[in-house]
Amino acid sequence: MKKYRNICRMLSVLLVLAMLVPCFGLAANAAGSPCAEDGCSGEYLDGICSAAGHFEAAPVEGGVYRISNAGQLYWFAALVNAGENEYEGDNGEVYNAVLTADIILDGELAWTPIGLYTSAREFVRYSGTFDGAGYTIYGLYYDNTKFDGRNAGLFGTVDTNGTVKNLTLADSVINGATDIGGIASYNYGTILGCTQSGTVTGTGATGGIVCRNMGLVQDCTNTGAVTGSTTGGIAAENKGEVVSCDNTGAVSGTSSVGGIVGMNSGTVDASVNSANVTAANTHAGGVVGNHIGGEITGSGNSGAVTGGSDYIGGVAGVCSGAAITRSFNTGAVTGSTAKSDAVGGVVGAIDGTNTAASAVTSCYNTGAVTGRSWVGGLAGLSGYQKTPQTVTFSNSYSTGAVTGTSLTGAVVGSLSKGTVTGSYYLSGAQNSVSGAAAATAEQFASGEIAYKLNGSTSEGELIWKQNIGTDASPRFNGAVVRYDSANGTYYNEVCTHTGTETRRENEVAATCTTAGSYDSVAYCTVCGEEVSRQTVTIPALGHDFVDGVCTRCGAKEETPSENPFVDVPEGIYFYDPVMWAVENGITNGVDDTHFGPDVACTRAQVVTFLWRAAGSPEPESTENPFVDVADGIYYHKAVLWALENGITKGIDATHFGADLECTRAYVVTFLYRAMGKPEVTLKKSAFNDVYDPDVYYYEPVLWAVENGITKGVSATRFGVAEICNRAQIVTFLYRAYND
Repeated sequence: MKKYRNICRMLSVLLVLAMLVPCFGLAANAAGSPCAEDGCSGEYLDGICSAAGHFEAAPVEGGVYRISNAGQLYWFAALVNAGENEYEGDNGEVYNAVLTADIILDGELAWTPIGLYTSAREFVRYSGTFDGAGYTIYGLYYDNTKFDGRNAGLFGTVDTNGTVKNLTLADSVINGATDIGGIASYNYGTILGCTQSGTVTGTGATGGIVCRNMGLVQDCTNTGAVTGSTTGGIAAENKGEVVSCDNTGAVSGTSSVGGIVGMNSGTVDASVNSANVTAANTHAGGVVGNHIGGEITGSGNSGAVTGGSDYIGGVAGVCSGAAITRSFNTGAVTGSTAKSDAVGGVVGAIDGTNTAASAVTSCYNTGAVTGRSWVGGLAGLSGYQKTPQTVTFSNSYSTGAVTGTSLTGAVVGSLSKGTVTGSYYLSGAQNSVSGAAAATAEQFASGEIAYKLNGSTSEGELIWKQNIGTDASPRFNGAVVRYDSANGTYYNEVCTHTGTETRRENEVAATCTTAGSYDSVAYCTVCGEEVSRQTVTIPALGHDFVDGVCTRCGAKEETPSENPFVDVPEGIYFYDPVMWAVENGITNGVDDTHFGPDVACTRAQVVTFLWRAAGSPEPESTENPFVDVADGIYYHKAVLWALENGITKGIDATHFGADLECTRAYVVTFLYRAMGKPEVTLKKSAFNDVYDPDVYYYEPVLWAVENGITKGVSATRFGVAEICNRAQIVTFLYRAYND
């Protein structure tokens, strides 16, 4: 393998290593604590030595560096970047990290991206997992517009096996030459669940999340302004996958400028832009500026798209040998009436290549389209290259106004090559192509066009939906449109169940010694139809002995209740929960005189506690898929019960991970599921590490807080990644099962 090395740079790497070695493995120092560097008279302030020159080492646990302050983040970057530099090579050791707090960087202290790239074509690719754990990095500062200013971002290059996830980058300033990205410059691996809200500026290729993506970018959001040459709100260039991403930050550039991706030859799926997109010259698109191969599917734009010259589209500026499917534009698409050609509501110009056809399928435009020549509701120009491949438009519509000085059309401005089938446009607009039918605004609003676009059926898997009386034209979500042939009307027969109310039915009260149950039933608040029903088990209450007599059933206590544990003092918050757990057979101590309140809970222990609290029910199935859950071991039945009741799964198809320690997020999730996923009325989290409504623990955390089962570790942080101990889990159980 060919390697490119730089002697001076290698010497600097050795100096960095020399500085780092004494600090490896140290625990985080408190603010103002003496610097750990030998012979240093300074002190750490947010992990940065006051004497300058080095940073506090991040402590490592289980092979993961736990970063809690600015200095530790700088230190971790230097650690990664001190690896062997080689062009197209293996970096050797993998460095994994997790944030344990919000990080506030010094805006005047320049940042070196994690994973280097220099003008000498040396780089270190980051191949570990960097987990933001829902925390935010504030004030990252990078300002270098020279050639060495390329490959800028929080990360330089994320390698094939690398992952950056669950991270927010806020109030940052990233300003460089080319290959500029907010989270990363190059991505060959995975960027998942990240948000960028600072400014990202380049003189060349620039992206809000990543500049050049060859891997996967999923569930990411950019809200900051992005400016460059080839520019994208999420990625400047995509050869991989961009999935379920959103952009709300203004995007501007020279050519190949897109709300999601500037230049695309990969897949863009389920991604939406709602910000203004501006290209000084050509190739401006609400989703993709220049779509060359690949596919855009399930994506759309509602922002204004403006180009200074040719090839401007609501979804894509140009589509060449590629597909655009189930995508939409509702924003204004504007070019100059003096010099802009090929302007379209979905795509500005479209053609096949020598090897691949192009297609616009099941798309719509409702935005106004303005240009000079070749201006159309779906496409401005179809067939601009001399290639044997063709273009198809099918199952689509446009109701947007089209304005131009020549070659304009409600569907396609100029169709020199291609066919149109099963498509519609608004009556009264100019149309010069066959295969598209005119329809009045009333026909669009009535649901008739949605029904016809679905092949005049309301059965099967349907693309087009419409809430009649609300939507002026078909959409991809909402209610199914049905047709009453007796009176010729269209209607929404099936309720969309936009709101539900949960009630308890068939309740059987629990006693001290027997479990109870009830049906948790969700009813639609619009039509009253039952939406879901789930039977919830109420664990046996256990005796409540006072002076030797149960206050609930009158049973006499055989043995007076005593506290055998020297580490459970009376009056501490977990005293009653521990006594309740021991009395009801949920758990014993770690020995005869110690409960072990600070001992971490494993996955095996947590499901066993839940199973016993539910009355130790016999699992319905004896099939055990896990090689690490032996028959007869104490948690065997508990694991099978948890698996068949949807409380938890294994860590993979054949391993349960019994000895892995459980975090607070996992514990409240298991408990929430064990309680039957009760209705949660609290709608918004107050915690900055519980911010994504789609993450698995979002609703369980809201339920736990709402019902007084647990609070956060602070007013603004729940502590999702912190390990839950025995005292905490029995307290959670006690509060859940005793209201």
